[in-house]
Order: sequence, then structure tokens, then C-alpha cells
Amino acid sequence: MSGKFNNTIWFVYIVICFLQFSCDKDASSISRPKGEILATNKWKVKNLYIRDKGEPLSGNTEARAFTYKDCELDDIYFFKSDSVFVRSDSLVACDPLLLDPFHVGVFGPYGSGKWSIDASFTQMKVTNLPFYNFTWKILTITEVLFEVEQNHTDIFGQQYVYTYRFSPLK
Repeated sequence: MSGKFNNTIWFVYIVICFLQFSCDKDASSISRPKGEILATNKWKVKNLYIRDKGEPLSGNTEARAFTYKDCELDDIYFFKSDSVFVRSDSLVACDPLLLDPFHVGVFGPYGSGKWSIDASFTQMKVTNLPFYNFTWKILTITEVLFEVEQNHTDIFGQQYVYTYRFSPLK
């Protein structure tokens, strides 16, 4: 009987140890709400892809280098908790003399505007009327990645999909 009792105690001890280490969650594994993640980080475009509408994601081509001007590549995007959007220069500022008065040569939303997200976090609007009005399909919002798609039709009627991948500034 003593052997069975010792085996039972040993088994209970192992189970308790297992539960102690497997159920303990450290603070870094607790997920924050998506809106909080978006609004408390400053973001930078890590990648910008383009593909023909109707193509699968595998048809994406990196487009950041030929879409953005050199002075735009380090810009910071901030989606503030009060629904204010701000895109600001980081280390390299664009020379205002090289830009047209309405920033038509600047890609994507710029300056400051408003942003909003639908309740299911599937669609985002970034606007500064009358200058721009973007609607983005949200693909991912995590601590390390914010990814959206934007449909675009060029002046020739060709339809494209842009995929922005933002990473948080550290």
C-alpha cells in the first residue's frame, strides 16, 4: 500500500508542476484590443505591394521603391485614439518646392486627417477632404504588423490592389 501511496503522491506532484508552468501567462502574451494596438503605436511602411485586381496574393510585386519618393520612405503614420490621422516626416523631409500645392506627387494619405474603423475591424477609412479619401480593407492588426489593402483604378481603367504592410516604430 505504501508503494501505491508514494506513486500517487508523485503523480499528483507532477500534475501540479505541469499545471503551474503551463497555465501561467506572462504579460507579453496577453493580447491588447486591436484599436489600442493601432492607436498606441507609430507606424512606418515596411512594404508596399501591388497586383492586378483578381490576382491572388502571390501576384504581389514590391512597389515601395518606385511608388514612394525617397523623402517619403521614412515617414511616420500615427492613428491617434481621438480618430486623428497624422503622417509626418521622420529624418528626411520632402522639399516643399518639389511638391505640387496639393501634394499630388505624394503617395498615400499625408499630412493630417481623420480615420475610422468599422465595428468588426475589417474596414478603415482615412480622409482629408477634398484631398483624399482612402478606404482600406484591414488584413491584420497585431503588435508587430498592421496590414491593409486598397483598391485602385488608374486613369486607363486598369484595376489594382495595393497592400500596405506597416511595422511599429520601436
